[in-house]
Amino acid sequence: MTPDPLPAAQPPIPQEIFSEYLAYVVPDPSECGKRAAFLKEDFNWVNFARLSLSAGPCRHRLGHQIIELPVVEYHFGKTGFSADNAENPFENRAEWFGGTGLSCGSLHLFSKVGLIARARIPQYWLKSVPLAEALRNPTQHLNTVEEIWWLDRFIGVEHVTMAARLVPGLERDIDWRMQFNGGRLALNLEVKRVPSDCIRHVRGRQFGREWFKKFCEEKVLPKYRPSGSGEINVLALSLFGEIDRDVQLIVSDWLTSGQNLLDGILIASRESRRRSGFDRQLLAGKAHLLTQFLNPPDAEDQRMVFRLQHPQDYPELDLPFVKPPRKP
Repeated sequence: MTPDPLPAAQPPIPQEIFSEYLAYVVPDPSECGKRAAFLKEDFNWVNFARLSLSAGPCRHRLGHQIIELPVVEYHFGKTGFSADNAENPFENRAEWFGGTGLSCGSLHLFSKVGLIARARIPQYWLKSVPLAEALRNPTQHLNTVEEIWWLDRFIGVEHVTMAARLVPGLERDIDWRMQFNGGRLALNLEVKRVPSDCIRHVRGRQFGREWFKKFCEEKVLPKYRPSGSGEINVLALSLFGEIDRDVQLIVSDWLTSGQNLLDGILIASRESRRRSGFDRQLLAGKAHLLTQFLNPPDAEDQRMVFRLQHPQDYPELDLPFVKPPRKP
């Protein structure tokens, strides 16, 4: 069978342009140059039909001051999220939010993911057709980038298998199966990025207990079977809002509620200004074997800047509001 032809792509972005944009967030010239060369190679492999870069300040409150931090983004197509989708400023729909990690990607993050992939999955990076297709698809790209970033949350990994199906009868694959300690310990990892958590972050809402229960039952558990004696089943959860006490309690309560498929849940968040951006909830017993292989986000991860765009009402301005027609 002849594969479908790829869409006509624009001319590749030169390496020096990548270097110019990366210099805002990667100050070391040598490291910046290396990553720029990798970005050129990586984006050529992914082969987006359209790719553009942008850089600008993101305003951030530090105490009583407002400072501006650089944010560098790449735009690659319609992801399904954008503030331009909003029909009014009152309803909270995740699809009406945009920004880094929603409607576009962080060039800083993708430059680091290229390093991670070269070190952790050289058998797939720049070689795997399914991986390139997932990265090329605008609606899957950001999820796939996050899945690769999670590979760096572990040390001592001896072998990685992508898209592993634990039992032939199961409906779906897990993202990664990793082996440690001479193959005597295996980690079955499913990564779930939660774009809708941007609403909690912006509006100050609580993490939903019933939502999380339904989410795990419908989106996560169908990929697993009970772990064997040399296995650990783990969910990696990527949030937009901070990991507060509510998040920890809800995740811990569900994990210990009687379900028998997951041994642990790891949580990461890009919001780490007031609280840690990494947390672990592990069942007693073999899941704690994983602690010696955990590698929390480093200083570079914590200084990455992500911006959010969202509809907002300003009644004091008395602005006219015209509801746009609904799309057919």
